[in-house]
Amino acid sequence: MARFETPEDMLMRIVQAYDKAAQAIGADGIIRSGELFANLLQNGIARIHRDTFHASLGLGRYALGLLWYYTLCERDIVNNGFSDFDEPISEENINIVKKCVSQF
Repeated sequence: MARFETPEDMLMRIVQAYDKAAQAIGADGIIRSGELFANLLQNGIARIHRDTFHASLGLGRYALGLLWYYTLCERDIVNNGFSDFDEPISEENINIVKKCVSQF
């Protein structure tokens, strides 16, 4: 099992592995959930997991859903008004998520 010095090192290796796999199978694209979560952390979102592995029921799931929607449907997300969350999310955090997702 590989040991990583930092979370950034681990993310870099995951990105490389997924890029290599996508190229090998001729995938149309990759939905970069891990990179989104790293970007959210860098932008001040502290709680995106409900445990070490699973997205939080509010912000984490919202961010992933928005990323999938943005990637698969290629639709504008800035004006997306979805607000039926399983946990409360502040307007400020919604805007941070939209900003981070729109960078992909």
